[in-house]
Amino acid sequence: MNMCPDKLTIQAVIDGEEKDGYAIKHIETCKHCQVIYADMQVLVSQAGMLKTEARLPEEFFKLLLDKPADKIAPVSYIAAALFILTVLSAYFTNPGIFQEWLAVGVTRSVSYFMDLYFDLFYFSQVLDTGLIIVVLTVVVLIEVLLLNKLRVMEGLR
Repeated sequence: MNMCPDKLTIQAVIDGEEKDGYAIKHIETCKHCQVIYADMQVLVSQAGMLKTEARLPEEFFKLLLDKPADKIAPVSYIAAALFILTVLSAYFTNPGIFQEWLAVGVTRSVSYFMDLYFDLFYFSQVLDTGLIIVVLTVVVLIEVLLLNKLRVMEGLR
């Protein structure tokens, strides 16, 4: 039972959204999942029998997907205003805080990246150029595979 699909996956199989052959075959062979599947099918059929006058328009989902998301929500403006208010209140409460931040925070970050750059430079002097190219190629391939996996998980494929 520890390899059983979760209830959302079983619901997706009932709705026809799940295309994973493993989940479908597992439901066909597992008694526990068959009971859950049957119970969910009863619930879906009962929900379909509900009498209601309200219906979504046929083009609702198309309009929802086509809706442009390029507008900035008012929440973004509120968050920006709160951030500016926080920065200004910190400045007027303790004017030296920004000098300290520049002296300590930014300098520390810059020195960290400079140290990292020099360490990589010295490390690359020790290694053969071909090995560096192979390592960088492997890193790029891993990144591409991860980005493709994320794209599949986000449903963009």
